[in-house]
Amino acid sequence: MSSPEGIRKPDLLAQIKTQEVIEKLKSRGVNNDYCVRCNTFDWSVDFLEITARPATYRPGNYPALGAGLYTELQFLQPTPTGVIRVVCIVCKNCGYTMFHDLGILETS
Repeated sequence: MSSPEGIRKPDLLAQIKTQEVIEKLKSRGVNNDYCVRCNTFDWSVDFLEITARPATYRPGNYPALGAGLYTELQFLQPTPTGVIRVVCIVCKNCGYTMFHDLGILETS
């Protein structure tokens, strides 16, 4: 039987990866699967690659504005310079969102 139009069935690889992440989090002391905001146990899990660029980029010789704060020109870097691989976990009740860095979780 096929799934209804517009509803994506989770693939086996994503299910395996999700279970691996759960086991890694448990091994690192995460002992509660309830939302910290609404105490619900209903999550959406996605694996993302978020493009990133340094927030401290300062083009040319524009001066800092005291205490290391720069002008808005710091965000003019034209292209992202890296990728952050994360598992994104979203509460289906209240929308609370958390990210876990896969680079950290995969290093044990």
